[in-house]
Amino acid sequence: MKELKDWMLPKVEPRYCIRTKPVGEHQLDYTICLKNKEEDAVISGAILEEGIFESESVGVTADIGHLYPQATFIDIGANIGIHSLAALKAGCKVIAVEPIGRNLAFISKSAHLMNNDHKIRYLQNVVSDIHELMYPVENLSNNGGGNSFVNSKNSDKKLADTEPFKSIVIEDIMKTVDTPEAFIKIDAEGMDCKVIRDFIPKLNKRVYVPYIMMEWVMVVKEFPAQCKNIENMIQDFITAGYTPYEANLRSKLNKNRIKFPFDNIIWVHRDAKKINLNQDSPHFVAQYGNGVQLVMGADK
Repeated sequence: MKELKDWMLPKVEPRYCIRTKPVGEHQLDYTICLKNKEEDAVISGAILEEGIFESESVGVTADIGHLYPQATFIDIGANIGIHSLAALKAGCKVIAVEPIGRNLAFISKSAHLMNNDHKIRYLQNVVSDIHELMYPVENLSNNGGGNSFVNSKNSDKKLADTEPFKSIVIEDIMKTVDTPEAFIKIDAEGMDCKVIRDFIPKLNKRVYVPYIMMEWVMVVKEFPAQCKNIENMIQDFITAGYTPYEANLRSKLNKNRIKFPFDNIIWVHRDAKKINLNQDSPHFVAQYGNGVQLVMGADK
């Protein structure tokens, strides 16, 4: 693993460091340093305009942190830290995993302003299912952290004159956790299945993992080839004692609905301390950032 200390991070001078809008049941807010809109219109731009980005899913992280303030939060695909900083404010230790060093530098600036920089670690790595060299591909989303990576078999798609990143596996990270509990967020730009799939049978052996949040739309809609045998992965989660919930409305999902392209889903372990969750699947209409609108009726 490539762990960076503060002095090893790139030098950044954020133009904006703001207090977010409150999120979650306990109305948690925190300080976050942002990029210019020209560099990151998606996340930094949204926070500048609205005070928060993806408030529902960040609220989930904040509420879990409230229940588990002594836990470690593992943020895979941390970007500029919208989830890492919420967990940090809740009192958790944080491991921010992000291949782009500049993004980690922005998180560091925020953590220092919060006087919590002693509780966060920075890993500059890509996370996958094996150890290999991974190459960045062009980011066309105007999202300062929305970078995808390919291995040597697909290196023809890589950006020219770029250095590869050494991938790690989630077990490498878990071995360094020094708290009895940890909760995980995975936003790996389509590689989410590869990050967690092989580790599911090993969950809760040494460190208890009550919650896992995954960016789901990339798994089922954008990059399905990266998640072969998704039915097996879902069943592995269920066998391991986890139940899926849609993150925006915190609604329980049955096996038929879990393949909808929700933005994010939460896997909740049966023994977890429970945040506020909807045990039923009520009728609702949800408009997602990917343009998908779902009209769903109540289960019988």
